[in-house]
Amino acid sequence: MSADPVAVIYGTPEVRELLGTENELVVSSWPSTIVQLLGQTSLTGVRGEEHRRLRQVLNEVLNDKTVNTYGVPIIQSLMERYTAEWSSRGEDGVRMGWESRNFTFNVSVSFILGVELAEERFNSLRADFDVFLQGLFAPKWPLPVGKFQQAVMARQRMAVVFAEVFREFLPKYRAGTAPKGALYVVVEEAEKQGVEVNIDYVVDQMIMLLFAGTETTATSLISACLLLDGRQDVMSRLREELQPLQPHQVTNPQFTPYTRAT
Repeated sequence: MSADPVAVIYGTPEVRELLGTENELVVSSWPSTIVQLLGQTSLTGVRGEEHRRLRQVLNEVLNDKTVNTYGVPIIQSLMERYTAEWSSRGEDGVRMGWESRNFTFNVSVSFILGVELAEERFNSLRADFDVFLQGLFAPKWPLPVGKFQQAVMARQRMAVVFAEVFREFLPKYRAGTAPKGALYVVVEEAEKQGVEVNIDYVVDQMIMLLFAGTETTATSLISACLLLDGRQDVMSRLREELQPLQPHQVTNPQFTPYTRAT
């Protein structure tokens, strides 16, 4: 598929050693189209010391403490709301593919921002994100109607929304009254790292986190629903294990051995 030389690395220790030398012996790179869509200051676009500092920032965003503190309450609140709505539909049923993606997108956006978006803003962002995904790995044809070009325009609209959110967020952050979520942690940790926090930087990280946190989670949720369909024995054991737990206990392996094994 490519005229470039290819090396295949086998074995866990060897792969770990290779990944541990990133920015020393090896440098990861992405196609220019992906960098353009995910952002010049995202992980796909930076190298060397910038890449190391950004990874430290994002590690703080995605560690257990941040997810448990800011993510789990959001997930529980949204899950209660969505399941109540799904249950009310009765014989109409639920399109799990669409609904799972809608749910995980809402979780990702709410976790990133620390609050839920207004319905009109959310629906607009959701529609643009779908167009963005469809063009992320598309070829860059010199046509205004190609999927990549449509993704670029969708990204521009998403960037406008996130820039507006950041402008609303920043004065509250300086005053100590901003909602707590991934955006809060990104700004806080970036400032600790000595990184200039401007609108372009924040928008790139928000889009990167949205991409990283939505589609894979939705796919996992859909797969879980398909595998659990009709398995009342498994569902009963899952309920028995999960229902007595507090939200912060759900992500603790000590309390969820069966759930994690499932």
